[in-house]
Amino acid sequence: MESLAETVGRVAEEVRSARRRAAMAEERAKRSDELLRQFVGGKRDPVALTGRLSELEAENELLRSRIQAGRQEIDRVLARIRFLEARQ
Repeated sequence: MESLAETVGRVAEEVRSARRRAAMAEERAKRSDELLRQFVGGKRDPVALTGRLSELEAENELLRSRIQAGRQEIDRVLARIRFLEARQ
């Protein structure tokens, strides 16, 4: 059976642990509040950011496909050059 001193010690440690977690949660809440104020304050519009993100993702995909097509064209030209060099 646990002694009173052990029980008090365990409970005291749990209280300290709960206080640490509460302090960390309060810090996260403050950071979240600051970010929310930036959005609400007009510094950043979430809808505009979401739209811009979608535009950039689409542009990124287009650029990747163009790079791939360019690489294929370069490979085709190099193959042709190698073929012509081999014939000489």
